[in-house]
Amino acid sequence: MSVRQHFIHFDADRTGSLDYNELFQAITSAGFRLDMPPFYELCKTFDPDRSGALNMASYLALCALLKSAGNVFRSFDPRNQGRIMLDFNQFIYASAFIR
Repeated sequence: MSVRQHFIHFDADRTGSLDYNELFQAITSAGFRLDMPPFYELCKTFDPDRSGALNMASYLALCALLKSAGNVFRSFDPRNQGRIMLDFNQFIYASAFIR
């Protein structure tokens, strides 16, 4: 399913936005596994007016960030252990590629 189709599918109330519950379901369904603290920090980043919901553009941006972050993380986790250790230089390098 495309990211746009995903958004439409999880916009249960058809408001043109995903509230945080719908958003969490959508990103979980897309394969992103986040604990609640980082999830809420992302919500703050992509919902700066604190409306409690993300529109399609914000959702697309959030998914792009999660995809990019996942790709960078996997490059440091070749054994797919789910944990990485970085020195400061590696952290800066990795951070530069997350957009």
